[in-house]
Amino acid sequence: MPRDASALEIHAINVSQGDSFLIINRDLVALRGVIMTAGLIAPVDSLDWLPFAIARNLDLEGTVRKALLIDGGEDYYGGDVLSYIRKYGVKGDATRLNFMTLVSHFHSDHVDGVRSVYKRRVPIPMIGKGGWGTADNYPPAHAYDMGSDPRLNPTTGTYTLYMADVTGFQTSGVTTRHLIHPVARHDATSGLLAENIINLGADDAGVVMKMRCIASNGIVAQGLAAPVDIMAGRKFKKGKADQNDRSTVMVLEYGDFRCIFGGDAGGNGREAGGNVGINRDNRTAQFFSSHGDLETPLRTAITTTYPRDPLRANTATGHVCCFKSHHHGSGSSNDMFLISTLQPKIVLCSSGTRTKFHGHPTQEAINRMATDPWPLAPDGAATSANTIENYYITEMAVNGRYKWGGSKKLQQYTRTYVPRGRIMGDIVIRPFNVVSITEPNWTGGISMQVYGSGLQSAVDPGDKLLRAVDGTQNLPQYPVGPWEHTCNKH
Repeated sequence: MPRDASALEIHAINVSQGDSFLIINRDLVALRGVIMTAGLIAPVDSLDWLPFAIARNLDLEGTVRKALLIDGGEDYYGGDVLSYIRKYGVKGDATRLNFMTLVSHFHSDHVDGVRSVYKRRVPIPMIGKGGWGTADNYPPAHAYDMGSDPRLNPTTGTYTLYMADVTGFQTSGVTTRHLIHPVARHDATSGLLAENIINLGADDAGVVMKMRCIASNGIVAQGLAAPVDIMAGRKFKKGKADQNDRSTVMVLEYGDFRCIFGGDAGGNGREAGGNVGINRDNRTAQFFSSHGDLETPLRTAITTTYPRDPLRANTATGHVCCFKSHHHGSGSSNDMFLISTLQPKIVLCSSGTRTKFHGHPTQEAINRMATDPWPLAPDGAATSANTIENYYITEMAVNGRYKWGGSKKLQQYTRTYVPRGRIMGDIVIRPFNVVSITEPNWTGGISMQVYGSGLQSAVDPGDKLLRAVDGTQNLPQYPVGPWEHTCNKH
């Protein structure tokens, strides 16, 4: 029986040590039309149409209903991100009107590449000498961020230049800026209405795709209870607040399918977060690492937003199909109690061989993905069996040395144990077949396909070794993979 693709695509773009995710609502009829116009015969399974078209370098302009770019890595990957989104059809005037960006928080490895999508540096002739200016690349029709807060805003060029771009686009009428917040409300500082939903449109069957905000700017939804503000009562010098605490946490919903994106949200890392033994983060906290615990109130946010369906025997409160590992696999994030609440089937990790001082993903975070059974939080009734089938990683250095905190002292890190891990380059995830079930007592599952590009965009010379890309399964049109998973906790 042919397998039918859904319209939803999740792309983890390989920006080494940074984040960049592209969410696409694809018009499958238009995609098939592109293949036929090229004089080719489309594969029997519509699930294979996208990689088939990409392998033949077909122009996918006109096949994208809506697209959302979440972060863009460092500026030196901005050109790669722009090329990637264009390759997958995010280009042209018609598409730009449905193109959106979301900045999770104001750190350079999330924001700067987005600015490269927005603008490019160009020479400007001047009398007597040359000069440089900027020209538009692909400004979005809609730009989402957590907004400005005089107490918490950073003093970095990353923040200043991003705000200059967005406000400039807004003044010229090219872009509408939106504030994203877990509680829809009027923001007195900006005068804008803060929103908690990003609409990504619907597929041919009318199944809606949307991103739901459950945390932003340090404020976490708690269902009917008052939101928790993890920044409240803390004193910050100007520009010194940890921007990771402001990470916007979004859940992508498509029928019964869910995937959570939390930027660099921090957790506890130690026993209070359920991390003991080899799972405990034993590193000494550094002066520049002052993040709070966003993950503990996130557990309440996710369980109150997605309660268990009492009519379905297999469902679990707070379950998501896919979890984007917080902070590139940091040991002080990705707490065991959070993972056991989410019970994901697959985990994404955007990390790299251009390893920074923290050496992410840490061995402790990797260990947690393989712990079985998982501990449940103190309010849970029992332990939970590990549901993760694969830990998909863009890039990862297996061992090497790094400078801690910019000092001359080199720290050694070693990773020899990566259970269920696959190093993939760019990663594409697509739910397929059933994506929305309404009948009670249903015991089926949501199917997901995952494949990778195998491309490595950042390899440091010297003492860092890149773990080989997993090429154990390769089908036509799929550079790495594909692998398929069934998620039955709905």
